Amino acid sequence: MHCCYSGAPTSQVHPAPASGVHELAVDEQIAAERAKAEKQRLIVLLGCGESGKSTLFKTLKQIHHIAHSPHDRHVWRESIMAMLANDTMTIVRGAALPSVAAAITGSADQPLVWSDKVSAILQGASLSTLLARKPFPPEGDASSSANVDPVAPDGQLWADALDVIRLIWNDPLTAKLLEVRHLMQLGDHCEYFFGQLDTIAKPGWEPTDDDIVRARIKTTGIIEQEIEFDGNVLRMVDVGGQRSERKKWISQFEKASIVIFVVSLAEYDVMCYEDNNVPRWLESFRVFQDICRSPALRNARIVIFFNKMDLLEKKLAARPFSKYVTDYIGNGSADSVCRFMAAKYTNAGQACFAELGDAPGKRTLSTYFTTAISGDDVQKVFESVRDTVFTKREAAPSSSVALAD
Repeated sequence: MHCCYSGAPTSQVHPAPASGVHELAVDEQIAAERAKAEKQRLIVLLGCGESGKSTLFKTLKQIHHIAHSPHDRHVWRESIMAMLANDTMTIVRGAALPSVAAAITGSADQPLVWSDKVSAILQGASLSTLLARKPFPPEGDASSSANVDPVAPDGQLWADALDVIRLIWNDPLTAKLLEVRHLMQLGDHCEYFFGQLDTIAKPGWEPTDDDIVRARIKTTGIIEQEIEFDGNVLRMVDVGGQRSERKKWISQFEKASIVIFVVSLAEYDVMCYEDNNVPRWLESFRVFQDICRSPALRNARIVIFFNKMDLLEKKLAARPFSKYVTDYIGNGSADSVCRFMAAKYTNAGQACFAELGDAPGKRTLSTYFTTAISGDDVQKVFESVRDTVFTKREAAPSSSVALAD
């Protein structure tokens, strides 16, 4: 038997893919992404805890008119409240330290004495109760969003705590304790905020831009901010400076165009928060050397911001630099200290580059001196650095510098 099939074939004929059109679209997309990337650069801010790195980050946002949202301001409000409480506890605990007593009275066995009113509060153990409860989130936690008004029922705790904070701040002993704050890990921001207590106590108070810049909250994780100018985009990244945060730095290294390493000039007499046997200035110097030795940063420019110039000048008269940095050579002035530190870091950086096999002069280090809370100061310095990011020009290159005064 023969089987016959007389129908038309059922297979469909597909048009040939327009490969040329598709490839052109892909090429255009790649070109667009490449053009976009050419207009973007990554600046990574690095530095140890209390270097002022995050303050610099906030000041840069401020001078580029990047506004804080109402939610951000509310979060900062709670964080500042918590900071006041934590600083008050630091002062009280510091007064009980033998090293603090010795620095003030000359004898570790001679206890420091509060006024009768403060003593009564401390003996009643009401201070820790007041300052440990809401509206204060844990130290470094800026995530709470509860609305606490000092005059509302839920805000009574804050109103009561504020009275205690004000009483302790105005006690004569506190003034003496501030003179040896380097023994208590007390930041340089406290005078500003304790001086604002009456303003902070007002109903509905929200922090100003200056308040936010001056607030000290430990940075955790990675914080990014884009800044646009002249059709270009700078991505700034702020990474926590505490030892526990530094393992996160490496994730940003290979993308970085510039690393700004922030050094506090005013921390030369303070020990590390994590290790009371290591001076902060030495910790910062060692971390800087590690950064310069990193192969992942060989294509990045490294810029050093020596920060807190204003505090250095105030501190030197009472605390000679040579007492804490034993290899210092100079006359003890702020200018001499700055030139010494610039030379020390520059020479060390060049030595680290040589360890990587870089030829002498191939990589340069740029140094600047700043006060991070000064918008005008930061703007001038940052514009100089920013202009180098999209050009071949190096920013004020520094070679080896003699350590002699």
